[in-house]
Amino acid sequence: MRAPRLTLWGSFVAALVLVAALLAALAVLVLDGSRRSILASAEKLREAAARSIALQVRAQLDGASTAASDLEREIHLGLLRPSDPPSIEAALFRQVVRNPSLAEATFIHAGRVGFGTRGDAVLAPGGRWQVSVFRSSQEGDARIQTRRLTKGRSEIRRRPPDGGVGDGAFVQEGAAADPTALPGAPVIRGTSWPTGE
Repeated sequence: MRAPRLTLWGSFVAALVLVAALLAALAVLVLDGSRRSILASAEKLREAAARSIALQVRAQLDGASTAASDLEREIHLGLLRPSDPPSIEAALFRQVVRNPSLAEATFIHAGRVGFGTRGDAVLAPGGRWQVSVFRSSQEGDARIQTRRLTKGRSEIRRRPPDGGVGDGAFVQEGAAADPTALPGAPVIRGTSWPTGE
């Protein structure tokens, strides 16, 4: 039996098949490398975005924490009298104005007469009040307002735009619950988150 003879046409077809196979293998390698490169770049971008968001959240939380620390420091230094509502309002107003991402700052006052059997504070029946300074909305030009809760009633001071701490009179809102009866009443509450980024 004779071995098949290699012809010019057969050589050309074999070379063409070999080149096509090599090009296909090269395309697979290039596409795989490109896919890996795209995934690596996407991972780096995702990590950078996560770090940026984490920094923004930390800055927001640090702003509220700093406001609370500032108030505590002012009380300990005698710059702020915790039993004087107008003094407290001015300090809270200063914190909200100073920190544009702080939506509200609240101070609750009550006298302590001792401790209960479980170590809980026993509060005096009188002298309980709350002052909250807050932004009227999340808009950049939001007015800063004050709400006082005392002796079972709520009052609000609606300041004019860019109004100072004493601008605007308090107006009766209605009845209010004892602010010390609210569960987990915080010193600093709420942050507004920047939008659009």
